Amino acid sequence: MIDEVVAFRAKVAKAAIEKDFTTLRAAYAESFTHTHGSGKVDGKNDRIVAVLAGDPVIENAPTTELVFRVHTGPTVIVTGKSPILSVREQKTYDFRWIAVYVTAVDGWQLAVSQATRLPPPP
Repeated sequence: MIDEVVAFRAKVAKAAIEKDFTTLRAAYAESFTHTHGSGKVDGKNDRIVAVLAGDPVIENAPTTELVFRVHTGPTVIVTGKSPILSVREQKTYDFRWIAVYVTAVDGWQLAVSQATRLPPPP
């Protein structure tokens, strides 16, 4: 399942870069939510609009410290760390994030994600 989710993540990242609305629409579960580091919560449509607008998102950011946890369902929880540009401040910050992937009728979908901005190193 991990290989499938890795391939799915690559597909979503490519769709984000190519602004492929159809692929993005299918990639997010209807009940999808993303909680930003600021606490703002986006639903599926808001997230797709942000991705299509080219906003910095965890879906296509470079990632380190990637960890996969497989659960029944099948469900895969992925955590990682990514540098994300704060558009407002024009400064890049490290974010630790979590994304939950679930299986649907047509394959994997992103069900929920959350990103937390990390404090600068001492």
